[in-house]
Amino acid sequence: MKCRDTAAGRQALNPHARQRLTAALEDLCAHKAGLAAALLALSRRAPGDGHRETLRAHSAEQRRHATLCGQWLARLRREEQSAYGVPPPRRVCVPAFGPDAVAHSGWHEGLVACYLTGLGVLTAAALRSLRHTARTAGVLSSHGSSHGSSHGTSHGPSFGSPLGPSLDSALAGMAREDAGQLAYGLTVARDGALSGHAEGIAAACLDGIDAAARALVNPGRQVMTPMVPVALAQRARTLDDRWNAAREEAVGHLVRSGLEAYGEQARRRWDAALDRAFDEYRERWGTQHFVQRAQAAGLLTPAAR
Repeated sequence: MKCRDTAAGRQALNPHARQRLTAALEDLCAHKAGLAAALLALSRRAPGDGHRETLRAHSAEQRRHATLCGQWLARLRREEQSAYGVPPPRRVCVPAFGPDAVAHSGWHEGLVACYLTGLGVLTAAALRSLRHTARTAGVLSSHGSSHGSSHGTSHGPSFGSPLGPSLDSALAGMAREDAGQLAYGLTVARDGALSGHAEGIAAACLDGIDAAARALVNPGRQVMTPMVPVALAQRARTLDDRWNAAREEAVGHLVRSGLEAYGEQARRRWDAALDRAFDEYRERWGTQHFVQRAQAAGLLTPAAR
């Protein structure tokens, strides 16, 4: 049964929830668009027509995802302008991953950058963040992650309270399609490792871990620090858990590529890259990132890191 797009449903998004949802959508849209461009660039150097056509198809799929996110963003912005009478502020959202990441790489290194880093870590984290944000804002049903539509991501935006069955099914469809693309990337990486390219693939994975950890902290963007200790701990724990999950995904990609010997090195690289990103944030903004502040205050459990 479809949820009706009622005025009461639209008003359920308070300004703070709308801002968080908009930011999460902007991030996912940027990652999807950047990944689509990188896959298309890499397809021009693919070894054979089969790989070339696969990368082009995956690029088109990521572009469709980005377009759908853009439709949701436009809907949110129209409703915000209608509610408050002024256009909502727009963030400049530069994708952390794009065609430059594969401009000078070989085939296997570029494939690792696109699939294991760009898709398997950064885009996966952005999609997980959007689903969490939408659910906590009350605009995504609690079962949306497991009941996708059989039609993938073909639905357009349908906002109500929750945001609409089309959002539930579209995000589930995105997750399924991304999982299929990642499986292809892991298979090619594993085959490459078995055919004499293990060192180059491992090096590309480790370099990707450095880039992904920095991108998730995003030291170039100043973040608002919750002032209430309970809110600070809750928000910091959410981000810390998300980053830990991304780290374990990155390590898991190495293992599934047949490179489990590099697992502990990968974890150390991730933690060191996070620390460098925190240092960069402090130098740029003159204050600690609030996750680092929460850690120093003992508000986070040290189990994961």
